[in-house]
Amino acid sequence: MTPERAIGGRAWPSVVVDNIDHEYAFTLWSNSTLGLLCHWWMSNKTQEGRGTTTVTSIPAIATLDVRLLSPAQHEAAKTVFDALAGQRFLPFDQIDEMRPEPNWTAGSS
Repeated sequence: MTPERAIGGRAWPSVVVDNIDHEYAFTLWSNSTLGLLCHWWMSNKTQEGRGTTTVTSIPAIATLDVRLLSPAQHEAAKTVFDALAGQRFLPFDQIDEMRPEPNWTAGSS
């Protein structure tokens, strides 16, 4: 996904997973409406369309525990990720506009 095996952004530390297969599910969940809302709720909103998070508050952000997913669920996440990889996702402050939504849930197999 990136040259360095990490997920992250400008204003919060990267998330590094122990299993490369977990990146797909975590990335999908984090870019879903619920994932964005969880991050937005806990973040500082000092710039329009952006939310920054301090290192100390990151553990309090609700997220999907991708370690609990089955291999079939991780494969489904990778399939959906690959299908969405070329899509442009709008910033959170434009969430009411059309944006692709990952059609995948942790319960799917």
